[in-house]
Amino acid sequence: MVRYCRDCGNVIPRNHLGNICFPCLEKHEWFVDLDDLVIIDAEQYARLLGLDSVDQLKRLARQGVLAVRVPIVKEWKWYLKDVLDWIKQEQSEETKARQRARNRKSRRYTQLIASNLRRLSNDKFVQPFFDHPVFDDVVFGERPYNGTTADFRIDEIQLPKIPKKAANEILFHLPHKGFPELEGVDDWNKLPLDRITEDFLVRLETYF
Repeated sequence: MVRYCRDCGNVIPRNHLGNICFPCLEKHEWFVDLDDLVIIDAEQYARLLGLDSVDQLKRLARQGVLAVRVPIVKEWKWYLKDVLDWIKQEQSEETKARQRARNRKSRRYTQLIASNLRRLSNDKFVQPFFDHPVFDDVVFGERPYNGTTADFRIDEIQLPKIPKKAANEILFHLPHKGFPELEGVDDWNKLPLDRITEDFLVRLETYF
């Protein structure tokens, strides 16, 4: 379930407890003094994380989820610096995990786009039937087309389906310096046929 910061409305990483994002936490009054020896108690820690109660914080502490406590017997105390470092680390790991997931999905989609473009651009039977923009939504596998099969027959072919919105979002983020073929192109189905070279497709497949 997606949670949003109660102060700014931005999405809070799943591994970050509470309902306040780290940038907003830094604006609160208890972030003024970041001296290594500043110690906070359970109530202050709960406020930092936006938790509803101290009991909720203590349950998490017993589970080993939170930063390591100050080694004082029977005291619920933490060094503020340790708490802030822990929060930053948790959010950093979450951000990296999301980026890895996005890259895996982006790599898969770009490889499928390249494969579909290669199939269409190399099919001599198909080429005369496409104007500019060349491939309509056939490139996303949204509808079949008549083309040359693997055994050189002319038949209806269904390309692998790719989410159009996600694929065009990747197109938006690809650097035009590295892909001059995409200059002025805002949709994969508008990519001119004469720009689809094997060099371009290989660069596309290996970008992510």
